[in-house]
Amino acid sequence: MTIELDFDETHVSQSGYKVKILTLDSLELSRIDLLKIDVEGFENEVLIGAENTLDRTNKVIIEVHERNRNFVNTKLQEHGLYKL
Repeated sequence: MTIELDFDETHVSQSGYKVKILTLDSLELSRIDLLKIDVEGFENEVLIGAENTLDRTNKVIIEVHERNRNFVNTKLQEHGLYKL
């Protein structure tokens, strides 16, 4: 699966608000004890933008839409994070 993303954009939400998109990696966080992700079907995009951050994350709680389940499980396992 290939997903192309442009994170340095501003998008207009359905309600008409301008929303700037940032990746978790762009925040350059040194360590995360617990990362909670609930992004209504955009789990893949969030994880792609968090490659480095996931290496510094101890635990992840993520709500996953069924269509993204395999990608999410694989991506988390690549970073040593497993389902409980």
